[in-house]
Amino acid sequence: MKNFLTSFLLLTILILVAVVHQKANAEDAIQASDAQQELRQKLLEISSYSANFVQIVQNEKGDELQQTSGKLSFGKPDKMRWEVLSPDESLSIIDGKHIYNIDPFVEQVTILNQASVIADNPLALLLNDNDDAWENVSVTREDNQYLIMSGASDANITELSLFFDELGNLNRFQTKDLQGQVNNLVFTDIKINPMLALENFIAQIPDGYVIDDQR
Repeated sequence: MKNFLTSFLLLTILILVAVVHQKANAEDAIQASDAQQELRQKLLEISSYSANFVQIVQNEKGDELQQTSGKLSFGKPDKMRWEVLSPDESLSIIDGKHIYNIDPFVEQVTILNQASVIADNPLALLLNDNDDAWENVSVTREDNQYLIMSGASDANITELSLFFDELGNLNRFQTKDLQGQVNNLVFTDIKINPMLALENFIAQIPDGYVIDDQR
């Protein structure tokens, strides 16, 4: 009788633990779904964006590798201009089909296929509200931070954190790549939904530059 009661109590405890665990998992899934919907709605309200930035790149140990500053602007769908002004000038333009990396120091332009570069990259969520892209990520929220985890095992960017200020403006983001390198960007002089000239997203290749076409 004693052995039966012991077994019964153990079984009851296991069932209760399983129920609690299942309930917790369900609540986590609901919270994650809510966070994703919240973030998607926030990003839907941003059709264009411009800001100055300071960028700090750190290795997996937290050591600073590089600091740059410049200007960022993007317009939906699928257009971005990334201009580094200090310490060395460079320019990257995404025009909806291709990526142009323009390096004045070596007088070279590298051209890449946009789709292959940003495939499974959570940064693509800033440029286009694509259902497939949202299906490949998971989103959690803590206060004003949304953590986006890529579901692709071979994605170069594995994590993206988006931070919003008290007014709901995107004022910082952070990425982490497969090697554990962390890229922090803090934005100032933020403009939400400004009128951006189309010419900003058309690459102008200076005469004499070497073209490395990797499309």
